[in-house]
Amino acid sequence: MRLPNLQIVECAGTLGVCVPATDEFREWIRQVDFIQGTVTAPFCDEIDKQALRDFFDATNGANWTQSDGWMEDENLDRWHGVRTDSIGRVAGLDLSGNGLSGHVPAALERLV
Repeated sequence: MRLPNLQIVECAGTLGVCVPATDEFREWIRQVDFIQGTVTAPFCDEIDKQALRDFFDATNGANWTQSDGWMEDENLDRWHGVRTDSIGRVAGLDLSGNGLSGHVPAALERLV
């Protein structure tokens, strides 16, 4: 996507509008911000990321067999066991055999 003259992208307060949470869009946003522009739209994965953080805490994530990327990487597709769709939202979760313990928090319902 090439928009060399773009300076402002504003979607705050607009329900359902978000910026795809992919490496390409994150880099594009950084470039827009760098040229004194402003991007106020949220990334599409923000709700999912918080739900997964709550899940990690509730299921003793610090002691999982594999937790590569969890709580560290900004892109969910690099979190072990997480599969994302084309805009970075959670499309699947496979943590089988990973030593989870605890309970599944209600926050996981936010993954739609």
